[in-house]
Order: sequence, then structure tokens, then C-alpha cells
Amino acid sequence: MLTSREKPAEIGAFEGIELAVRALRLEGSPEAAISLLQTKGVVGSLQQKQLLCDRYGSNPLALKIVATCIQDLFDGDLEECAIA
Repeated sequence: MLTSREKPAEIGAFEGIELAVRALRLEGSPEAAISLLQTKGVVGSLQQKQLLCDRYGSNPLALKIVATCIQDLFDGDLEECAIA
């Protein structure tokens, strides 16, 4: 098993339904992503939070980074930052 953010080019030649190598893309959980935003102190409507999560594919690392920026620059207010 290999985990990576990017698929190594060498893997593509060995990948396929009938072959021994398969790739599985994992997506983040929308519910967990919204919970993460709340934990980081980001405030806003549920719709704004969902839009932000969609924009970053519910990726936990990306959301932690953007939530920290929103907290630092806009006191955690999604309405102020106009990202979502």
C-alpha cells in the first residue's frame, strides 16, 4: 500500500482493473470538515461553511490552513472574509 497526495508517474503503467495495481482517491468527509471549521473558531452560516468545504474538497489540511488564516485576518468571520 502506498499513500500519496500525488500519484507517482511510474504507477500509471501498472494500474488497471485487471492489473495488480489500483488507485483509490479518498475524499474528505463534509461533516468532519464543517466540524473542523467550528473547532478552529470559524463562524458563519452553514451554507458558507459548506461552500468553503466544497471549495477545498473537504481536505482537512487545506481547511486547517485556511481556517487559521480566516481566524487571524478576519477574527474567524466568514462574512468578513468573503471567501465563502
